[in-house]
Formats: sequence, C-alpha cells, structure tokens
Amino acid sequence: MNEIERFASDPEQLHAVLGRLANLVDTARDLPESVFQTEGGEYAFCDFGRVFRREFASVLTQLTRVAGDEYVQLVSLPEPRDYLLPSGSSFGALKIPTAELAASYWPAVALWPEAGSGKALMYSAVRVVLFGSQGGWTIWADRFWEIAIVRTDFSDSSWRDGMDYFFDISSAQNVYTEFAQRPEFESPGFWNAFTQNYSKRR
Repeated sequence: MNEIERFASDPEQLHAVLGRLANLVDTARDLPESVFQTEGGEYAFCDFGRVFRREFASVLTQLTRVAGDEYVQLVSLPEPRDYLLPSGSSFGALKIPTAELAASYWPAVALWPEAGSGKALMYSAVRVVLFGSQGGWTIWADRFWEIAIVRTDFSDSSWRDGMDYFFDISSAQNVYTEFAQRPEFESPGFWNAFTQNYSKRR
C-alpha cells in the first residue's frame, strides 16, 4: 500500500473516523483545559515536533503493543476535510496497520505528497490527534503550543522505555517555561489549571 492509499478518500470513510475521534477528544477545547473526553488515566508529554520524526514510529509501535491495536489512526485538525482537497484525492485522516508502522509512518507524514513541498503533514498540520484501534490511548499534538500529550487508559509505562524525551506533569512547567515561546506559559494560573487537568487520576 502506498502513502496516498493510507488516507481517507471518501466522505463516509472520513465520517466514521470523526465519529471515533469525537469519543476521544473535544476539538473545541484548548489548553489549559482537558482536551480529552475521558477523565483520569496516565499522561506523558513531549515536544510537538517529535510526533513527526522518523523514530516516533517506535513510540506508536510500543503503544499498540501494550494496547493490542491493529492499526493507528491520525487525524489532522482543525478540519481534515480541507487537507489535500484541492487535489481531490484525500482527506486529512491517515490509517496505518500496526505491522507497517516502522516502514510507513514517517514517509506518510513527512514525504507525501512530495518531499520538501511543504504540503506534507509534518509541515502543514496545525494540530493532530493519533489513536489506536482499541481506544486505549490518544495523542493530542498542537503546533501552537509546541506540545504533544499522550493519554493512556493503562498504567503500563513500558511503551516509554528508552525514550527520555518524554516527561511527566511534575516536569512540564519547568520544561515549557524554559524552552517554549508561548507567553501563556509564564502564567501561574495557566499551570494551576494545566496541572489539575493533566495529573494522574483514576
């Protein structure tokens, strides 16, 4: 299967994906609110740009291993109907079988439709949400905030083994206050709300 065939290509297909997405995240919310529909769970954080690196396929592979997923779905927001529609070829909803992540994830997000064209998701996506077929984990990644948040329903954190670029809520404020460019990160009120919404709760 080539890269274009991994993207949703008809409205019914896209509608089904968006239905699943709506059960996982509220696309009308923004930080420091909780963007996830289900309270509780485990949270981990990394930089937005990590999501589009070649090695992020390993993160997804490990998450699918723990959750038992058959595939990973990626949706480009705020409006996947707009992505690549000028070409009449596909929507911003990408599906990759678990067994093909290592070989196919990075080419699909970084090299299609044309390497270096600026149209690939890694250059054009404002916000993306990734999730597995079992719904046991969700990743919300936002270019504006320069952050990616991983939420899992399971306590098994072995998916993070050897990936030292992930950090917990206890380190989030220091990391983003020091390195990120958003002035909102200087606000104690922002971090009070962020910590309340993204701390581990069961």
